[in-house]
Amino acid sequence: MYTWNTSTDAILPHRRLESSDIEQIKLAVIGCGKWGQNHVRTAHQLLAGNLKMVCDANAGAHRTVKTISADIPFTSDLQEVLNDSEINCVIIA
Repeated sequence: MYTWNTSTDAILPHRRLESSDIEQIKLAVIGCGKWGQNHVRTAHQLLAGNLKMVCDANAGAHRTVKTISADIPFTSDLQEVLNDSEINCVIIA
């Protein structure tokens, strides 16, 4: 697999993420519809404790998230995600 490096206008081989790379990701998922649920499930499996928060305007989505894991923080307030200085990566689904 290759990635495009815009700073050098070159195609570079894509490298695998190391565990130290994954530890740096502090993720939030915004939106918990069908695709959002898939993102939450996958992020929980791959990132474990680094899935920092799930946000959905529908508070009923909280039940869905808790079926994936009771440990995943949930909010229906987008501002709470935006104000969390620990989060450095967001998936909008």
